[in-house]
Amino acid sequence: MVLTKVKVNFAYSIFNKLHNRRKLTDIEIKNGNEIIEYFVKEKIDFKKISDLSSLKDVELLDPLKIYNRLKKISSDDWKKIISFGEQTRKLTYNEISVIKTVINKLKVKDQVDLKRLQIVEKSLDKIKKFIKV
Repeated sequence: MVLTKVKVNFAYSIFNKLHNRRKLTDIEIKNGNEIIEYFVKEKIDFKKISDLSSLKDVELLDPLKIYNRLKKISSDDWKKIISFGEQTRKLTYNEISVIKTVINKLKVKDQVDLKRLQIVEKSLDKIKKFIKV
């Protein structure tokens, strides 16, 4: 048996969502499990397929860990970070804007989406050799 066109379309959809770190629907999860079951039944070697992939494994991020780390940064340190980023241009306008948005969300204990958390995390990594946070 070969995967149906519908299953192939689900596989592409699942791949794209995972690649873009988006949430899967229940239907995509169900179909993804069926595709995996088919591969296991056909004794397809996942390691060989993975080795052929041009995509690198990406470290999984724990959003709660990042959120809690950012919560611990003081207001004064946030001011230093923004000031340093603006004055040295080590941070882009977009990065500074996202940092300011996240700061406001942290103040009111609001949820912060993963994309913004990632941007702030990468921004802090860019300047960590200049500012200790």
